[in-house]
Amino acid sequence: MEPLPPDDDEDVLPEADDFDPTEVFTMEDFLAEDEIIEEFVRKIGDGLKADIEGGTSSVTRRRQQSGPRRYIPRQREAGHDDLVANYFSANPIYTDEMFHRKFRMNKSLFLRIVETLSNWDPYFTRRTDATGREGHSPLQKCTVAIRMLAYGSPADQLDEVLKIATSTSLEILGKFAVGIIECFGQEYLRPPTSDELEKNLQENEARDFLGMLVSGS
Repeated sequence: MEPLPPDDDEDVLPEADDFDPTEVFTMEDFLAEDEIIEEFVRKIGDGLKADIEGGTSSVTRRRQQSGPRRYIPRQREAGHDDLVANYFSANPIYTDEMFHRKFRMNKSLFLRIVETLSNWDPYFTRRTDATGREGHSPLQKCTVAIRMLAYGSPADQLDEVLKIATSTSLEILGKFAVGIIECFGQEYLRPPTSDELEKNLQENEARDFLGMLVSGS
C-alpha cells in the first residue's frame, strides 16, 4: 500500500542534507549575535574582576585579624632554583612534553604570560622584602596560579615545592586572574571579527559543518 500524499496545506520539511544554514542566517545575523555575546562577556569580566579584588582584600583582612602567626622559614630561593632546574634551564630535567602535560600549555606561551604580567604590574617581579631577602620570582608566582587553575588544586598543594604559603598563593591567584583579563582580554575575550567569521564558516563548510561557527576539532 503506497503512502498517501501530503495535504496541500501541510508543511513539508526539507531533508536535513538539503538544509543550508547560510541561506537562513546572514552575516549580519551572526554579527548582531556577536554584539550580544561581547556585551555578555564584558559583564562577566567586570564581575569577575570585582569578585577577585574583593577576595584579595578579604585575604589581607584575614592576615590582619588573625593575630600572631607562626613563622615558617621557607627557602624561597631554593624553590625558584628547583623550578628553573626542572623546566627552564639549558638542560631541564623534564621535557617540553612533560611541561605541556603539567602546565596544560606550551612553554613559550607560559613564558609570554610571565613576561607580560611582569611588565604589567611590579607585583609579578622579584622584589626584596623588609629583611633584605628576595621574594618569590615571577616564575614561581605564575606557576602556582596556573597549576591551581589547571588542576583545581588547593592553595597549599605546592607549598613544599614552590615554597609559597597558602594565603600568598590565593593572593597571587587573584592578581593573576585580574592581570590576564587586563592584558589579554582585548585579544582573546572578544567575539570574532567578520573576516574571522567568514574564514571559520568556510573551514567548517569544507568539513561538511554548514553554518557552524565553532569546529568540532
